Amino acid sequence: EVSQSNIRIDDVKNGEVTKTHTYVYSKKFDDLQLTEVNSSNPLVTAEFEPADSVMLDSMNAKSGIKVTINVQPGLPIGSFAASLGFKTNKEERPDITIGVSGHVLGAVLLSPYEKLDFGTIEVSQEKTMAMFVKITGDEPVEVNVARVLVVRPDATGGTPGTPVDSDFLKVDLTPLQSKNRWKLVVQVPKGSPGGEFKG
Repeated sequence: EVSQSNIRIDDVKNGEVTKTHTYVYSKKFDDLQLTEVNSSNPLVTAEFEPADSVMLDSMNAKSGIKVTINVQPGLPIGSFAASLGFKTNKEERPDITIGVSGHVLGAVLLSPYEKLDFGTIEVSQEKTMAMFVKITGDEPVEVNVARVLVVRPDATGGTPGTPVDSDFLKVDLTPLQSKNRWKLVVQVPKGSPGGEFKG
């Protein structure tokens, strides 16, 4: 059995090794071993060692292995998923798979979302959404909006799907009192062009 066969890690820091663990154990066999591990992502690795007696007792297990999962530096910022495949010394269950997924955080954090979904807006109405920008670290940082680009899949008079400078999205970035914190406000104003957009 596996104490946790799908592991979620939402706070992987870019540039650091992030560790978590799970247990593979048996209530039947007293000599369970893992003999091999393969990962679908070379930056998500695993090492294993015998579980201590306290953990075995808590699981009513005769034998078990502590599996330490390491998420190495180098994954791109954003969501990731990997699969770890283990070989055991038991014919009854020769293969065990543990899924690992999560989110890699960079030096720039956006909350509460990483994207703003405006849904459907009437041309005669406006809609405003906001998020907060946080820069990790102690050094003061300057942040500004460099460009506002939109992609209009149904664009006419141009190549659909090509990013262009937005002539209708209004974006405001306001520093907050806390160091390295900003409020980002995005508005789709009244009279914006109809059709789909991504920005």
